[in-house]
Amino acid sequence: MPPEPKMLLPSQQRTALETCGRHGVPSHHFEWLETVNGDPERSPRVHQLRHTSTGYYFTFDFYPNGNMMDVYSPGQDEDIYESGPLSYWSSRWKNVEAWAEYLAREIDALQFLETAMHDVPTLQRYTLESTDNDPFSPNEIEILLARLQAVEDRVLEAHSFNTLEAQFVREQFNHLRHEASTAGRRSWFQMTIGVMVSIIAAFFQGDAARQLWQFLGSQFNQFLRLGRS
Repeated sequence: MPPEPKMLLPSQQRTALETCGRHGVPSHHFEWLETVNGDPERSPRVHQLRHTSTGYYFTFDFYPNGNMMDVYSPGQDEDIYESGPLSYWSSRWKNVEAWAEYLAREIDALQFLETAMHDVPTLQRYTLESTDNDPFSPNEIEILLARLQAVEDRVLEAHSFNTLEAQFVREQFNHLRHEASTAGRRSWFQMTIGVMVSIIAAFFQGDAARQLWQFLGSQFNQFLRLGRS
């Protein structure tokens, strides 16, 4: 005999939404769905809380013996996280809390990317219209590398990177240093835009991301003035 559907109580649905609200994601940004479970060992229908604009979700799954299983996206470092069997509601609410934090992080990153993507075409068009693709002179490279070092220092000071993350950031800037002596001005500027966006989107959120983007933009304008000199 297949297990009976196990759904959340209205009070439990409210608790999930309130948890998301504490992380800055209001309840009207969500919808409750009843989703069909393809695993015959678990409840055939369960509640899923879905963030409507991104499609991220939290599925409140159950086993016939009363244990629970949570499946949610995004996870901390993965697209989809599965909890395994849970015996206590306190464990489930910890998962909801963690998911709300990861969801807020991804929403913020998407908002930054929307801002950056709005700015990037303008910057790229500016490089096409204002900058030739001749190589930098030795004197220009010297000035450029000094400014690039200032940008790298600002990035590394603005975030607590672990060893691998800091290595990634340094490798990106080392690549730009190398390309400054081989690529044309226009190509280098457009490459720099891509590096800026990827670093900020990967490691920064909220005001920190926007402030760093503005700082990098001001440095980029200095690079453009250098390129036109």
